[in-house]
Amino acid sequence: MQQRNPLYAALIWLIPIVGILVWFFTWYLPTKREMNAKYNAGIITGWICLVPFIGFLIFHWSYAGGAAKVHGKYSQGLGFILMLFILPVGAYLQQAAFNEVAARGGAPGTAMQAR
Repeated sequence: MQQRNPLYAALIWLIPIVGILVWFFTWYLPTKREMNAKYNAGIITGWICLVPFIGFLIFHWSYAGGAAKVHGKYSQGLGFILMLFILPVGAYLQQAAFNEVAARGGAPGTAMQAR
Protein backbone atom coordinates (compact mmCIF):
# COMPACT_ATOMS: atom_id res chain seq x y z
CA MET A 1 0.00 0.00 0.00
CA GLN A 2 1.24 3.47 -0.88
CA GLN A 3 2.19 5.85 1.92
CA ARG A 4 0.21 9.09 2.05
CA ASN A 5 0.22 12.12 4.26
CA PRO A 6 -2.37 11.69 7.06
CA LEU A 7 -3.45 15.29 6.55
CA TYR A 8 -5.27 14.26 3.38
CA ALA A 9 -7.70 12.23 5.44
CA ALA A 10 -8.24 15.19 7.78
CA LEU A 11 -8.87 17.54 4.86
CA ILE A 12 -11.85 15.45 3.79
CA TRP A 13 -13.55 16.50 7.03
CA LEU A 14 -12.01 19.96 7.29
CA ILE A 15 -13.22 21.35 3.95
CA PRO A 16 -16.97 20.96 4.67
CA ILE A 17 -16.52 22.41 8.16
CA VAL A 18 -14.78 25.47 6.73
CA GLY A 19 -17.56 25.83 4.17
CA ILE A 20 -20.21 25.76 6.88
CA LEU A 21 -18.30 28.35 8.91
CA VAL A 22 -18.03 30.67 5.91
CA TRP A 23 -21.76 30.32 5.31
CA PHE A 24 -22.40 30.94 9.01
CA PHE A 25 -20.55 34.25 8.96
CA THR A 26 -21.89 35.46 5.60
CA TRP A 27 -25.61 34.63 5.93
CA TYR A 28 -26.57 33.48 9.40
CA LEU A 29 -25.02 36.25 11.48
CA PRO A 30 -25.99 39.17 9.19
CA THR A 31 -29.62 38.01 9.11
CA LYS A 32 -29.52 37.67 12.90
CA ARG A 33 -28.24 41.23 13.26
CA GLU A 34 -30.89 42.54 10.87
CA MET A 35 -33.71 40.76 12.68
CA ASN A 36 -32.50 42.09 16.03
CA ALA A 37 -32.06 45.64 14.74
CA LYS A 38 -35.25 45.99 12.69
CA TYR A 39 -37.69 43.71 14.50
CA ASN A 40 -36.25 43.36 18.03
CA ALA A 41 -36.29 39.58 17.60
CA GLY A 42 -34.21 38.88 20.70
CA ILE A 43 -31.80 36.42 19.11
CA ILE A 44 -28.77 35.73 21.30
CA THR A 45 -25.21 36.38 20.23
CA GLY A 46 -23.43 34.07 17.82
CA TRP A 47 -20.55 33.76 20.27
CA ILE A 48 -22.58 31.12 22.11
CA CYS A 49 -21.67 28.74 19.28
CA LEU A 50 -18.18 28.51 20.78
CA VAL A 51 -19.61 26.50 23.69
CA PRO A 52 -19.03 22.87 22.75
CA PHE A 53 -22.03 20.74 21.75
CA ILE A 54 -24.88 22.76 23.25
CA GLY A 55 -23.94 26.28 22.12
CA PHE A 56 -24.89 25.75 18.49
CA LEU A 57 -28.22 24.19 19.51
CA ILE A 58 -29.03 27.14 21.78
CA PHE A 59 -28.20 29.59 19.00
CA HIS A 60 -30.32 27.65 16.48
CA TRP A 61 -33.29 27.61 18.87
CA SER A 62 -32.99 31.35 19.49
CA TYR A 63 -32.59 32.08 15.77
CA ALA A 64 -35.66 29.99 14.91
CA GLY A 65 -37.70 31.87 17.51
CA GLY A 66 -36.58 35.24 16.17
CA ALA A 67 -37.31 34.19 12.60
CA ALA A 68 -40.79 33.03 13.66
CA LYS A 69 -41.42 36.48 15.14
CA VAL A 70 -40.27 38.19 11.96
CA HIS A 71 -42.02 36.19 9.27
CA GLY A 72 -44.60 34.16 11.15
CA LYS A 73 -44.48 31.43 8.52
CA TYR A 74 -42.72 28.65 10.42
CA SER A 75 -43.02 27.97 14.14
CA GLN A 76 -39.92 28.00 16.31
CA GLY A 77 -39.82 24.20 16.46
CA LEU A 78 -40.25 23.70 12.73
CA GLY A 79 -37.70 26.41 11.96
CA PHE A 80 -35.25 24.75 14.35
CA ILE A 81 -35.68 21.37 12.68
CA LEU A 82 -35.38 22.86 9.18
CA MET A 83 -32.22 24.79 9.99
CA LEU A 84 -30.58 22.03 11.99
CA PHE A 85 -31.26 18.84 10.07
CA ILE A 86 -31.82 19.92 6.47
CA LEU A 87 -29.67 23.03 6.47
CA PRO A 88 -29.65 24.05 2.79
CA VAL A 89 -33.40 23.55 2.42
CA GLY A 90 -34.09 25.27 5.73
CA ALA A 91 -31.92 28.25 4.81
CA TYR A 92 -33.69 28.54 1.46
CA LEU A 93 -37.15 28.43 3.04
CA GLN A 94 -36.22 30.91 5.76
CA GLN A 95 -34.73 33.36 3.25
CA ALA A 96 -37.80 33.04 1.02
CA ALA A 97 -39.98 33.91 4.04
CA PHE A 98 -37.73 36.89 4.86
CA ASN A 99 -38.07 38.06 1.25
CA GLU A 100 -41.87 37.87 1.53
CA VAL A 101 -41.75 40.09 4.62
CA ALA A 102 -39.53 42.59 2.83
CA ALA A 103 -41.83 42.63 -0.21
CA ARG A 104 -44.88 43.32 1.96
CA GLY A 105 -43.39 46.28 3.74
CA GLY A 106 -41.23 44.70 6.40
CA ALA A 107 -43.72 44.57 9.27
CA PRO A 108 -43.12 41.64 11.66
CA GLY A 109 -45.26 38.58 11.03
CA THR A 110 -46.65 39.85 7.71
CA ALA A 111 -45.68 36.78 5.68
CA MET A 112 -48.81 34.93 6.81
CA GLN A 113 -51.30 37.77 6.38
CA ALA A 114 -53.69 37.77 3.44
CA ARG A 115 -53.01 40.23 0.66
